[in-house]
Amino acid sequence: MLASTTLVVKKVKVEGSGTRGQTKVSDYDSLTRTILEGSITYFPVDMVTRAPLLDHTMDHKAASNAWVKSCNDHKVRIEFDQEVEKVITSRTSQVRGQSKSYARPLVPLLYGFGFENSKRENRNKAKDLLDQNSFFYKDAKKRTGFLLHPIFQAILNKTWFKNKNDDGVTQPEFSQDGIPLVTIGLIATVIECCLDEWQSGKHVDVPFAAAQYHNKFNVHMKTLLSFKAKTQDADIIPRLCNHMLKKAR
Repeated sequence: MLASTTLVVKKVKVEGSGTRGQTKVSDYDSLTRTILEGSITYFPVDMVTRAPLLDHTMDHKAASNAWVKSCNDHKVRIEFDQEVEKVITSRTSQVRGQSKSYARPLVPLLYGFGFENSKRENRNKAKDLLDQNSFFYKDAKKRTGFLLHPIFQAILNKTWFKNKNDDGVTQPEFSQDGIPLVTIGLIATVIECCLDEWQSGKHVDVPFAAAQYHNKFNVHMKTLLSFKAKTQDADIIPRLCNHMLKKAR
């Protein structure tokens, strides 16, 4: 049953101004535009803390969650349909690409790649870091310091904690139990994509596409969850997630 303070309204599509028949925010009435704008703000947060590189089913769920949150903010209930979903999820690749764009300059800086190095040096460095996902470690050769390499904190800070108005600061999903493990899995997958760009010995652009990195994201999540289970008694992963949050603020 709906709360007595919740108003049920029907959205009104004013016109179709999008190219190739694509629906845009501006096509709707004022109230629906407001709800859509709020949903578009919530959607990236839900994606990167719950399902950044999964399937379209999860994109649908993230969009639906964002819509409900925005409706609740304004104490209204408006139908969520495919057209609304398309408007919200049209930002999907942009959301995923944002973390890649911030990570790209950090990877050569913090792992020591560069045009001043020989191709062989860059190629061997990329190979060593990608071998058994050694880039997860502060010391990749000794494989010690899991998740303590500064690249993880640097990407986190740059992508979601740039200032007091950024998503990491304002949205509770980032701080309920420390940085979400899914977000760390996304960071790991972004790092792998950036390392892939150096495998030839020189920098070559590699798109951060869900189709290519979906399985790699799943592998990284299994690694994180396995490490969490193995170190459960020491509470290492929860403490690391809280430590990352503390350093990000």
